[in-house]
Amino acid sequence: MEISQNFEVIIPGRTVHNKIISNIKIFLENSIKVTFIANQNNLKEKYDNLEIKIIKENNISKKRNIGIENSTAEYLIFIDTDIVPNGKYLESLNLNLKKNYDVLSGPNIHTHNESLINNLIADSYKCIFIQGFNNFFKKKFKGPIVAEFAQSCNLIIKRKILIDNNIKFNEKLFTGEDLDFCRKLRKINVKINFDGDLWVHHKTKNLKNFFFERIIYGKSFFNLIKNKLYNFPVSIILLIFYFVLNFIFIFFVFHHDLNKFYILFILIPFMLDGLINVSFKKFLIQGIFNIFFSFSPLIGILFGKIIDNSNYKNDADIEK
Repeated sequence: MEISQNFEVIIPGRTVHNKIISNIKIFLENSIKVTFIANQNNLKEKYDNLEIKIIKENNISKKRNIGIENSTAEYLIFIDTDIVPNGKYLESLNLNLKKNYDVLSGPNIHTHNESLINNLIADSYKCIFIQGFNNFFKKKFKGPIVAEFAQSCNLIIKRKILIDNNIKFNEKLFTGEDLDFCRKLRKINVKINFDGDLWVHHKTKNLKNFFFERIIYGKSFFNLIKNKLYNFPVSIILLIFYFVLNFIFIFFVFHHDLNKFYILFILIPFMLDGLINVSFKKFLIQGIFNIFFSFSPLIGILFGKIIDNSNYKNDADIEK
């Protein structure tokens, strides 16, 4: 298809391999430059519009910043190694940029398959206690709208804005770097436009990595508050709310015969978004799963000092 703008795709990761390349064919086949900033290159094939920069550090924000510093295109597209753009992504991107938007983003939809665990993880992102109040990023809708926040796994921005205002990703934040990045954009009155047609497949993590992701989120909790990315009073109220709901759940389990009314009462707060037209069995299983992983960041809050962030890997970085 005809590309109306000058794009460059920036992808931070650990290892470049053939599986990741298959995720981004839509860019390579349309002669859009793709830059990987990674720790290792296991790719045997060469592509004219693919550049791979090898660095030793694992810091994902540093990798994105290196991409910015070495870029030349008018628009930069930030995605992650576990992202697969939908088939009409570039068409939607062209239509949107005719409106001269400075920043664009779209939903990242977690993939489902035949695995029960995979589908529980994918659907858990619809829960506000897991994804937060920005969970609209996890579903398709008609846009565009102006949002306060965009996730860096699907973000398009004019390079000139970043260079002229010296805007970079915060290399001191392990999580929440996209919250900080978008706050910097809002400070210079740049609107973040969000279009439901610019959606991407977000490959769902395995159970081990999903659990570790939740723990790392907890470890970063007070750092995010310190950097004013979370509202402290609201965060404390939510923590108390978590404990109260968990106590109610345990109380009913051990002191009452569980009937549907009790279960629905307990689980509804963890199922506020989506999953309305599902069976009671699905509702029950998903609700209990969401409760457990809503509380799992507490492990990171309590034991964060002994948890090594470097052990965390994006599933897509593991060559299979």
